[in-house]
Amino acid sequence: MRQRQHDWGERFEAVPFRLSRLKPPLQTQGTAVLKMIRRAFDAADMSFQYTGGKLLAEVLPDLGAVQAELKALASGNDDDRLFLTRIMAAYDGSPAIDGVCRDLVAATEPGSKTWTAVELAIDATGVVSGEFGMADASQARKTAMEAWLKDERELT
Repeated sequence: MRQRQHDWGERFEAVPFRLSRLKPPLQTQGTAVLKMIRRAFDAADMSFQYTGGKLLAEVLPDLGAVQAELKALASGNDDDRLFLTRIMAAYDGSPAIDGVCRDLVAATEPGSKTWTAVELAIDATGVVSGEFGMADASQARKTAMEAWLKDERELT
């Protein structure tokens, strides 16, 4: 996931867009995959959402297997929360990130950079199509936000 040093200099190695054969075995090892991606995280790497984030989104599109680990990271240190915001950015606004985003908001101060990153992650739509693609995406987001209104934590 990181740049490698070769005789000809630095070279970027992209994460494959689809992991057809690797996906099933990696899905059974969700916690190990998350830990590996967390260890590879570098806060200075602004493309991490396209490498580590995209890898996690491909392997664990619903994040169900790693909810406890994500909740612990949300209440961790600033680097843990930055890691999560970069990961969440790769999910194109999927409802799967809502719980993690609420945990991040609850764990940080109002108006922080984390709140801004969460807002951007939630507002992302990925690719929409059709005459009412954007309207349908907005309606789905509105429906998903109802869980935020029911969250009893003070900051959400």
